[in-house]
Amino acid sequence: MKRQHETRMLLFLMTGTAILFFAAAVPLSGFGFFLLAQVAGLVLGGITLVSLFRRYRGLDLFSAASIYVLYVLMIALFSPGVVNALARYLTK
Repeated sequence: MKRQHETRMLLFLMTGTAILFFAAAVPLSGFGFFLLAQVAGLVLGGITLVSLFRRYRGLDLFSAASIYVLYVLMIALFSPGVVNALARYLTK
């Protein structure tokens, strides 16, 4: 029963993070195919992590949540706004 509640909490974290990522990225980079590909990557990564979390008992909630947050940060680093800002900074 505890594992089921932890799975629900992990799904809530993943859903909230993906929605916040989408809400923050639309004003910054606009709505486009690249943004949809990033959100699809977040969803597929979340589904994979939940599947691994359910299957392997050695993976606890904190570790799974940390993995997903780092995954979101990695995807956010490759958004067009961040890439353009880095390009402007490096070409000064």
